Amino acid sequence: MKKIFPIFFIGSLLLPGITVAQIPDIRFEKYTMQEGLTQNSTGTLLKDSRGFLWIGTAWGLNRYDGRVIKQYNKIGANFLPDLHINSLAEDKAGNIWIATPNGLSCMNPYTEKFTNYIEGTGPQTIPHSFCNVYADKQKNIWIADNYGISLFNKETKTVTTFPVTTAGKDTRINRYTGIFFEDSKGRFWLGTSYGIKLFDRSTKTYQSYHFEDTDKENAGKNAAQGIFEDDAGNIWAGTWNVGLLKFNPDKNIFEKFRLIGGPFAALNSVHDVNAITLNNHYYLLLATEAGLVLADPQKLSPGKLPVEKIIGEPDDANNHSLNGKAVILKDDKNIYWVSGQNGLIKIDLSSQVFQWKIMPDKSFSNTKIFHVIPDIKDPHQNVFLTTQKGWWQYNLARQAFSKYTLPESNKELLSNINHFIATENGYWFTSQLGVGFFNPTTNVVKDISSLVTERIDNKVRTGFICKDDLGRVWFSVYRSGIRIYNPKTEKLISLFADSTKADNLYGKSIFDMKRAIDGTIFLTSGEKVYQINPENFSFHIAGPEKTTLSSIERIGPRKILFDKKNRTLVLSQQHIYVFQNEKLLQLYPQSGFADFIMEDFLQDGNGDFWVTTNLGLFRTDTSFKEWVNMSDKIPAGSFDNISEIFRANNDEFIIATTGKIGVFSLHTLSKNNTAPAVVINRLRTGNTERYLVSLNQQSWNVSFKDAIEIELSAINFSNEKGNRIYYQLRGRDNDWKELTGSPVLRYDQLPPGKYLFKVKAMNGDAVWSKETILSFKVLPPFWRTWWFITLCGLAVSGILYIFYRYRIQQLIREERLRSHIATDLHDDIGATLSSISIYSETIKQQTAAHLPQLTPMLDKMGETSREMVGNMRSLLHNINFKNSHL
Repeated sequence: MKKIFPIFFIGSLLLPGITVAQIPDIRFEKYTMQEGLTQNSTGTLLKDSRGFLWIGTAWGLNRYDGRVIKQYNKIGANFLPDLHINSLAEDKAGNIWIATPNGLSCMNPYTEKFTNYIEGTGPQTIPHSFCNVYADKQKNIWIADNYGISLFNKETKTVTTFPVTTAGKDTRINRYTGIFFEDSKGRFWLGTSYGIKLFDRSTKTYQSYHFEDTDKENAGKNAAQGIFEDDAGNIWAGTWNVGLLKFNPDKNIFEKFRLIGGPFAALNSVHDVNAITLNNHYYLLLATEAGLVLADPQKLSPGKLPVEKIIGEPDDANNHSLNGKAVILKDDKNIYWVSGQNGLIKIDLSSQVFQWKIMPDKSFSNTKIFHVIPDIKDPHQNVFLTTQKGWWQYNLARQAFSKYTLPESNKELLSNINHFIATENGYWFTSQLGVGFFNPTTNVVKDISSLVTERIDNKVRTGFICKDDLGRVWFSVYRSGIRIYNPKTEKLISLFADSTKADNLYGKSIFDMKRAIDGTIFLTSGEKVYQINPENFSFHIAGPEKTTLSSIERIGPRKILFDKKNRTLVLSQQHIYVFQNEKLLQLYPQSGFADFIMEDFLQDGNGDFWVTTNLGLFRTDTSFKEWVNMSDKIPAGSFDNISEIFRANNDEFIIATTGKIGVFSLHTLSKNNTAPAVVINRLRTGNTERYLVSLNQQSWNVSFKDAIEIELSAINFSNEKGNRIYYQLRGRDNDWKELTGSPVLRYDQLPPGKYLFKVKAMNGDAVWSKETILSFKVLPPFWRTWWFITLCGLAVSGILYIFYRYRIQQLIREERLRSHIATDLHDDIGATLSSISIYSETIKQQTAAHLPQLTPMLDKMGETSREMVGNMRSLLHNINFKNSHL
């Protein structure tokens, strides 16, 4: 959300001689085109069931979530029929109905598609173009035109019309039914151009309450612009130019009341009526042409109602103008929204704890208040305010200023106080002009400035001051070390003031000096912290490591605070340290540097710390983990101009600045215990957009080629600047990250897989919401899908199987060949060799007697053939496939 301009409105009595309850300052915040509105001229308002604020303008529709204003300002078949928004309503399904001069439109928030109903007689038509829209308590949709009202049937897309008289004898008055209002009794009131109608929805008839329009004044009373029921059940109505109407049930009439106390014509043109409670007092809150007006209904007299008007900034007399249609919407969080010609303003009653109290003497308007000093006589009720022109006394209970008379001889000395310490009888103080003790009871000053020899322009400039357990007063002298004054001996001792010693502070500034609980004295100077034993003036020096100092804080530690845990805390511009075991240990942040520059800090009665920074006032706990920006609740402006923040014993805070003080009390600070409503507004994947996806719990599939855009909202309108959104994407990054800048996150080409997007938010009071979860799956490319991988596996298996079958066939053919060879060898060669063996044996027997010399040769032939037969059998055995072994 862009910067919101704070405006302070001051209640003032406009009617002399009439006593009214004191109205406190009321703080407004203003929203204009600079914050993102389509136009400054705002009109109708709607808070929907999801928590969004819808703002109708003269140039389109706007939706606000506390961080971003989204615009809807297009005309067309799929957009709005007209950019001038007359009124808004929400039906049972959560659809947003928009009435315009050119027709009616219904927007589905889950698709952001518009269905338009224009003038005509066919489907998706309405009887007349000019219309207003209203949803009753049963969420039935009613529309109005110049001639009556109609009940819309969304299923049949038709309307049932009931004529209503909207014109009298005076032709100068435009015809309209502009207001629907259902009261606590279920009565249905209509505000028209010709009086107020009480419509009976069961009989479809109405009773008319109007004045005879015989003159212009009565005609104005008939033009009803706003209807409201107060806490007592009274029905009020605003009129075009003659003030308020109040329904008298005993007489069954509306009585007329002029508003008294300002410009009559503008004040009595009342656009809308509401109520507000301030300081436990009930007021009517009226939107008029003269601006926002408060009226006390208890001051009602016959025909008249005195008012107190809320005035705008003095340098912009027109900034509170509500010219044109103005609406007051009080939402469920006790926040008031007021539309008008120059923007939308917000009144958050939970932030009305801070009030500026302006000095009553105008001559002090440009005079800075340097210190807030508790009155030793009654520190719970009175404080002194010091300026260069003198002192003032402020009473906390009566919230009243009174001028305090200083002793004339020491007026200049006391008017330039730098620091002080309070005792039972008065104040020891340092000044731009010296040092001394002031007793306010006797109005006497003891000036000991003459004891200090170091002077600048013949003036003694002293700074910080404290008192030790021996009753001695320690004070710093500008760039000249420390002086210790003994009131008993009236002697002065110098410390760290010898320029010849290494431990001197000559030429160095001292930033703070305080007495610790154990009686030691702490001071900060340069980049060091000094702990001094006041009995013997021995000391220890500690400082942060050089690596912990940034380039902007080479001055190192500055402010010292002793907290309720007996810790000695030291604040620098970007760190908070604890002094422990003669060392400075960094407490905040745990590493690195703070995101802001810290100036000063103090601790309240609850133990929390208040830290002034360049970004405003923060409150944090004792562990410095939860930091809450209090700037919305305590809008003290730029802290460059804040001289001091003072805390009284009753936790009443006073902020001193130029010409005024800011006052707030700790017990009035109401904590917003309602966590922000976290909504995932939009999910964009590729060219597809889905809306309010966190309200429609389902998983989403996303192509690996598509980028993912996620738009977030944390709906909270109280202390919006304190809203913080954190997110993480489980499956990619498990660390929580803070959303800064744009509310849109973008992820480009996430790896395929399942993801869990989580988002949570914290409001300005450090109350966390529950996690909102969006699950989605990034689909892989087809070559990484299970079916593609399965097909590839089947294909490879098929190829391997084919190769296997081929190999088997080859082996079978080989076996058959081997068997065939073996058979041939066995049948042919085996038989032949056997024959040779037989023949050789036969010849040998026949020739043994006659040719004995052939016997050896025939034996050899038979033996060789038999040996060949044996070898052939071994060969056939190996050739046989059945005898093969792997």
